[in-house]
Amino acid sequence: MSKQARQEYLSEIKERYKTANKSEKVQILDQFCFVCKYNRKYVIRLLNKRTSKSQRRKRSGRPRKYNTPVIVHFLKVLLRQTNLICSKRLKASMPLWLDSYESTYCIRIPEPDREKLLQISPATIDRLLSKERKKIGKHGLSTTKSGNLLK
Repeated sequence: MSKQARQEYLSEIKERYKTANKSEKVQILDQFCFVCKYNRKYVIRLLNKRTSKSQRRKRSGRPRKYNTPVIVHFLKVLLRQTNLICSKRLKASMPLWLDSYESTYCIRIPEPDREKLLQISPATIDRLLSKERKKIGKHGLSTTKSGNLLK
């Protein structure tokens, strides 16, 4: 039996298996195992597997507020420009950088996004920039260089 024929057979049996009672399910499993020469547990997994349409579950909780491309891009640029400072200091310097960002990159930040940027918490900044920080990597524990006079 070809792979395509097994897939067609599986799709035909799946609906019947879902609506069947326990004794009917045993018969369906026995028949499918005999015809396709599959292991019984594997057949159970195949028959109970969700279809691709129902596999995507809706995220629980409220929708993401700060995950707009404008906000994330601004935070990434600001992180690089400020030499990877911590999120608390990044939050404090954000109002100073907003105007220069718009003039330098010629990107106008809409008013709702501007308000969100001013309200964002340092913990949220850390969550949004965690992948970016891993990409850039740490170059040391501090941003200052050792002086020659101390040696």
